[in-house]
Amino acid sequence: MCGSSAGGHLTGALVAGAWQETLGLPGDLVKGAVPLSGLYDLEPIRHSNINEWMKLDNGSVRRNSPLHHLPETGCPMVISYSESETSEFKRQSAEYAEAWQSKGWSCDLFEAAGRNHFDLIFDLDNPETQLGRAVFDLIDL
Repeated sequence: MCGSSAGGHLTGALVAGAWQETLGLPGDLVKGAVPLSGLYDLEPIRHSNINEWMKLDNGSVRRNSPLHHLPETGCPMVISYSESETSEFKRQSAEYAEAWQSKGWSCDLFEAAGRNHFDLIFDLDNPETQLGRAVFDLIDL
């Protein structure tokens, strides 16, 4: 499972716990995840001008923040963000990685040098980059 930006948030949501059971699926359905430059806790958005149209409240923030819904069974994860990301993207990535690791699950976290929020994904299939190597290791190539 992999996604960047909003897709990084969605990747976190898909590895989150509890939804699999409601669909009759195993809890360990996702075998590996690569969320990139995602937001894993939506609380800061609630306090920004973006919330004028998102209309997040405490309940929707909690319900839609992957950080608050770690699964019972984790999978190996690679979390990355670009060098030029805002401090909030970097902080949230580090916090999510720390929460994942605190459950005892494998998680690599690193900053992609020379990349920005939009071109980070170009490293995914290049084993000469740190992200590419991590992804290839994750899928055992």
